[in-house]
Amino acid sequence: MERAHEDLQKILDQADVAWQDGDTNLAIQCYDKALKMVQLEENSQTEGEILLGKGFALMSLHKYEDALLMFQESKKIAMRFENRAQIQFVENLISEAQSKSRCGGSSSQNDQEASSKDAVNDSIQRSFARNFVHKELVVMVMSDETESLDKAFNVQIMTALKTLHVACEYFDVSNNESLEQAFKKEFDLKTLPILFVGGKSLGDREEVAELAKQEKLKDAILSALPETICEEEKKQLFAAVDPCETSENCTSKHKERLLRMVFHVSQKVCSRPHPPSYDEDLIQYFEKCQNITIQGIVNSFIQEISQLLGNFPLPVDLLKQAPTPVKIVEFIEEHCPAQGDCQKCPSKMNCKIHEENSTDVVDIEDFGKPH
Repeated sequence: MERAHEDLQKILDQADVAWQDGDTNLAIQCYDKALKMVQLEENSQTEGEILLGKGFALMSLHKYEDALLMFQESKKIAMRFENRAQIQFVENLISEAQSKSRCGGSSSQNDQEASSKDAVNDSIQRSFARNFVHKELVVMVMSDETESLDKAFNVQIMTALKTLHVACEYFDVSNNESLEQAFKKEFDLKTLPILFVGGKSLGDREEVAELAKQEKLKDAILSALPETICEEEKKQLFAAVDPCETSENCTSKHKERLLRMVFHVSQKVCSRPHPPSYDEDLIQYFEKCQNITIQGIVNSFIQEISQLLGNFPLPVDLLKQAPTPVKIVEFIEEHCPAQGDCQKCPSKMNCKIHEENSTDVVDIEDFGKPH
């Protein structure tokens, strides 16, 4: 079962890479493979999320009617689980796809003449931004790469939300500049992060940070909730559980987070446009970088991985012992004194891998990826 989950995650990561490289058709092929896997396992909730990802990919190809079918199937799944926020989110997407379809879709010559590819993509991304803020009751959109000040606000606001145990959907757009701009244009923002409650902004980052500082953030969130939210739902909103409070949950997520970290750091230290694949030799991956010595890249890579893991000791010849991302994860897990049990981890307080929404470990995600 665990192997099947890893295979599924690998395919979804491949879809992300294809999307970032502009190969939307390959991304759709990956989503199709993933759909077959979850359908065999009867994993309906994951199926609904993958359908959303494929729907957005189809939208970017102007195949609005096909995208509409994906969104409608995703809505059926959300209704089955009585997920009201998800239902509203998908209904908005359905309306958007229907509107695009009525205008002629990709087959309309007038549509193609009236809009450039960039304009259409901007419209789709702004549509995603407009609908994503309704995905959950509380949504935080952030960017970790533009300014150090952004990161400071990220940490301050996220810390306040976690202290309040708020069930929040975090979305980092730092890997996608066009999507970051789409959020800013759609909501007339100059800076990130921004906190949305019930689909509406709670204020700019300075205002939210001030609410947190004065311990008024909870009251502000409650006041901004839609009137249809009952008392029980309000209680649940402030009852989020840290996934690492249970060793079993943390162990199941540990490998996935480690892989994301290795992907992110690999890409970061040599400024490549896309991360390595699961089984790609990292030395060969780094050799494609320009104006940087291989040894310098390797040293930076090992040092940053060690720091993110709470100064976890790593050998200087790590890439000889573990040449690929998967092998590095296996090496870390094999030599970790906690053996996957977070409660026994000596560096838990400093290890970024334990943080569900750490801004230091950036997911390789784009707006086509289901959340």
